[in-house]
Amino acid sequence: MTTVYLDTDYLIDQIFWQHVGILRDRLDAQCFAETMYAEPAQVLHIGEDRAGMLMPRLDELVALSIDGRFVENFNRMQALWFSIAHVVTPFVKTSPIRTSPTQRATAIPSLPRVRRFAPLHKEAQGR
Repeated sequence: MTTVYLDTDYLIDQIFWQHVGILRDRLDAQCFAETMYAEPAQVLHIGEDRAGMLMPRLDELVALSIDGRFVENFNRMQALWFSIAHVVTPFVKTSPIRTSPTQRATAIPSLPRVRRFAPLHKEAQGR
C-alpha cells in the first residue's frame, strides 16, 4: 500500500491549468474540484501490474523529496508526479454532477497558502 498526499493549493493549480479553457481563475477551479471529485481522500485499486510499474517512480520521488533540494529537483519531481498521475487518474472517482462556468459564482483570486508538509507518523519519516 502506498499513500500519496497532495497539497491542496498544488492540486487546485493543476486542475486550473488542466481545465483552463472553462475556468476563470484558481478559486473557480476550487469550486470545480469540490463539485467534480466525489471524495477528498480515496483508496484506489489500480492492480498489481500498474502498482509494480509505478514503484520505481514512487521510490525516486520519495528519494528526491527526502533529499530536500526541491528547487534543484523541481522538474524531475514534476515529471515523476505527472507520470504517476497519468496512471492513477482513471481510477479516481468523480461525481456525475457538472456545473457550467456560468453557474459558478465569480471569485476573487488570492495568493496560495504557504505551508510545509511533513509525515504524520514517525514510521513514515524514515529517520
